[in-house]
Amino acid sequence: INERKRRVDNQMSVLAVQSKLGKSLSSLKGFELYHPSRTFVYEGRSHELKNNSKHVKDRVVVVFSDMVLWATYPGYKYKGHRPMEETVVLRTRIKDPRDT
Repeated sequence: INERKRRVDNQMSVLAVQSKLGKSLSSLKGFELYHPSRTFVYEGRSHELKNNSKHVKDRVVVVFSDMVLWATYPGYKYKGHRPMEETVVLRTRIKDPRDT
């Protein structure tokens, strides 16, 4: 019973992320966030820095067993995803360039 509850809770977590992303996923032909074998691992906020600029974009990052997905924050507009085998996830503390 505990394993079944764990699977249902996990499916609900994946569906909750899918709901937050809403219509922004509809532009991706053939992409389905929900898959029975996909396991939700982590959801948290992050910052995106491009080309060493001082322009920082807030993002939400969602880690699943087979991929990492990122979206705008707030708003949860889909921005991209990568298969887990092509991804290295590091947790770091970097000084925010806006604080200089």
